[in-house]
Amino acid sequence: NNVAPPNKILRSTFHALKYEHEKKPSLFGAGVLGMTEVFPSFCSFVEALKEKWSDFGSRTTAAAARPDVGSGRHLYFASVDIKHCYDTINQKRLYNLIRSVIKEDVYLTKSNFILHSKDDDN
Repeated sequence: NNVAPPNKILRSTFHALKYEHEKKPSLFGAGVLGMTEVFPSFCSFVEALKEKWSDFGSRTTAAAARPDVGSGRHLYFASVDIKHCYDTINQKRLYNLIRSVIKEDVYLTKSNFILHSKDDDN
């Protein structure tokens, strides 16, 4: 069986989506395209909370003495394993979602390759 890996098959689609994301990030909600985007996105989220909740992140003098007492506002985080999450994605819904994001008829993508001769020591 000579089937290409999914990442290779979807590489061009990923580049098209990345292009659309760079043009209009709001189309993707809170989604990020890689681990390097998680922290900056989180920092923006925290800054928005500080603007929305004037008491977010602030501690009273009494609360400063007790680390377990804060402003009454709490953030909760979850870590999940998404190893097999793609097995349950509704393909038709995903297709319609991608069609709504893709704006161009054609996307030009390119790959770079470095070829070395058999006798080249580099």
